[in-house]
Amino acid sequence: MDESSIVSESSQGENKSTVTQNFGDVKISCNNFTIEAKQKISLTAESSISTTGGSTSIKSDTSLDLQGQTTSIKGDATSSLQGGETTVKASTALTLEGGAESTLKGSMVNVQGTLIKIG
Repeated sequence: MDESSIVSESSQGENKSTVTQNFGDVKISCNNFTIEAKQKISLTAESSISTTGGSTSIKSDTSLDLQGQTTSIKGDATSSLQGGETTVKASTALTLEGGAESTLKGSMVNVQGTLIKIG
């Protein structure tokens, strides 16, 4: 800690929380951290926002909108996208690719296009 830092600590036994404030930076260190709002929570950053954790969950009771210049959803082991009705749509080209066996399955499967090339 230097002369420009403000540090607030609270502890009871092995439970400890610390808030450290420097010029332009604030760090909160604790066991559990909760933010509650009755109306709106807004996170804004000029360059990036990142989350890391053992298990991360984002849930919305109405709708969830993910947008970006480039958007990526990736799972190192598995990834799943499911819903009552699910649409995958590309305004230009769409590529579906599997490195091993791939299955397109449904009670009725339609393949449509001006030119269809299989094989």
